[in-house]
Order: sequence, then structure tokens, then C-alpha cells
Amino acid sequence: MARPSGEKTRCGGVWTEARFNSFIKSGLRQLSRKWGPMQQCLKNARVGRGEYLCAECEEVVSKSRLDDDTRKRVNNVHIDHVSAVIDPVEGFTTWDDCISRMFVEVDGFQLLCGACHKVKTLEENLIRKESTAGRKNKTRQCWSDMKQRCTNPNSQRWSTHGGRGISICNGWDTLDNFVADMGLKPNGKTLDRIDNDGHYCKANCRWATPKEQGNNRSTCVYVSYNGDTLTVQQWADSVGIGHSAMSKRLREWDIEAALTMPKDCTVETPEATQDAIRREYEAGGVFQKDLAEKYGLSQAGISKIIIRGKK
Repeated sequence: MARPSGEKTRCGGVWTEARFNSFIKSGLRQLSRKWGPMQQCLKNARVGRGEYLCAECEEVVSKSRLDDDTRKRVNNVHIDHVSAVIDPVEGFTTWDDCISRMFVEVDGFQLLCGACHKVKTLEENLIRKESTAGRKNKTRQCWSDMKQRCTNPNSQRWSTHGGRGISICNGWDTLDNFVADMGLKPNGKTLDRIDNDGHYCKANCRWATPKEQGNNRSTCVYVSYNGDTLTVQQWADSVGIGHSAMSKRLREWDIEAALTMPKDCTVETPEATQDAIRREYEAGGVFQKDLAEKYGLSQAGISKIIIRGKK
């Protein structure tokens, strides 16, 4: 395989390890399509003109089928390795191991119909996702993204990280040291700096959920009340409303009412108004529809206020 020529724009024009690996994988994939035993497997599975026997479900299928969504003809037979080229549990080990698994004899291949091939692929991906190797790959990606943000001026996030002086501690120049300090990436979490103005190091980093990271941004607005200082989103969560609703409360209500009133109380119905609505309704002679028109609320809102008063 010859190294591609021409002007390079990806990765800042630098041939990184990841880029070399991607290039090698692409070249091997192209070569494998012309591998003799793979073509022989296709011939062995043929049972008629344009018809092949699936090794998994043992049904005869046509070489192509009509896609239900696009209404176009798509490939319906796949020559697949019996053993995955990259082991789902162990993950990538060496190129020698990868090549030896990819270029096997005819008994190392099988023909699968589209449905069976899809099931097999999903099962392997699920194993990869849950395996230690899969978690290490995700950890590697987080580690690589961190380096890009802090060391590559061409990164889209350079201005918020390396561009403003955020750096990486000396020990984290290798993935092994990073994993030794932080462990493997947990599912549903990503790398987060506890102090947004601090550097990437063990003392200042954690694995955090998207919500935890959202409450730790430099743009977060903090509100203090009764000895607690929380973000607007955290106060909203404590009441059970959304961020925009809490922001509107803080603009239009006094701080105590905004941060303590129940979820069903809208910005147009402070406690005094709710009491007045309940008194008028309990006095009789007035319908919920009339109260809704008088106070500019929906009938559903009036009903909630009245029911809450009976509890």
C-alpha cells in the first residue's frame, strides 16, 4: 500500500498514530475483498442463479432484495469471518494478529443473509461495548480528545482550553498513566474538570454525567438562598421544573417564592393569588371557568390549585 499523496487537512496535516491506523485498516479492507478463499466461499454457497444458502438460518436467499424504506435494491448476502477479525472481548492486539484473522482459508468464512449478518454484528458490538477492551477504547477516545483540546490549535475547542492556558499534567502524556489515575471510562460519563479554570490532573478531574457537567460550566449562574448556593438548573431540579421556568421565576418573583413554591404553581399564580382563588371557590356561586377568566389562568390550572388546597 502506498502512502497517499496530496495536501492533508485532517489532524492539522499531521500523520498521527490514529490516522495511520485508519489508513492501514482501509487498505486491508480493500485487499480482503479480492482474497481468493473469500470468493470461493461465495461460490460454495451458491445454489442457483442469484440464490445462496445462509450458513446461519439455512434458508435460500437472493443476492439482493428491495429495501422497505428506500425502495431500492440492496445487497442481501454477506461473506463474513466465522471468528471476528478483532476479538469482541480482547479488542485490538497487534497488526499481525489482525492480519492472520482477516486472511484465512475458505473454512474461516461463512455466507450470511442480511438479517443474520445484522444480528451477528449487533451481538458482537454489544460484547465490545460491555467488555474491558471496549471501555478502554472509549477511555482512549476521551484521553485523545483531551489532548486535542489542549495541544492542537486547530481543534474547534482550542479557544476554551489550550487557548486560555489549560494544560495537561506531565504524567498523562501516556494512556496507561491516565488510566492508572482515573480508571476506565464508566458508561454514561465523560471526563470533567472540577475547577473549570484548573488544569487536567488527577486532583481536578472526575468522570461525570452530562447533568453534572452541565452544572459545572463556566457559564452557569449561581443563586444563593438559605445558606445554599446552587446553579439555576439545580434549583429547578429541587422544585421539579425546567431551567427556563426557574429562570422566569427568578426574573418575576421574589427569591423565596421562586425557589420554594411547588411545581404546579406557575409564575402567574403566587401563593396569595392561590389563596384568593380557593376562598372564592369555597364560598360558592362561582365556577372554575369564571375563576379562570378572572385570573387569566386555564381551567386545568384552577383545578390544580383547588385540589392542592384540599390536601
